[in-house]
Amino acid sequence: MVEAMREAGPFFAEPGEGEATWFLNSRMVVRAGADATGGAYGLVESWIPAGFSPPLHLHRREDEAFFVLEGQVR
Repeated sequence: MVEAMREAGPFFAEPGEGEATWFLNSRMVVRAGADATGGAYGLVESWIPAGFSPPLHLHRREDEAFFVLEGQVR
């Protein structure tokens, strides 16, 4: 994976860039996909309404992390 990051180089996305879609009551915008990062990572911006949660699920091939910019998570 580290090799893929070296090949991809730095990645920049302008505000408003990315493909937006609705998924499970949340607005998702793909900011960086595998094609832009050499398969090293993907970055999705999510707008999730208060009280909503995705169904319980498991990722077997990747890690998942969250950065909360506004609001709170429990």
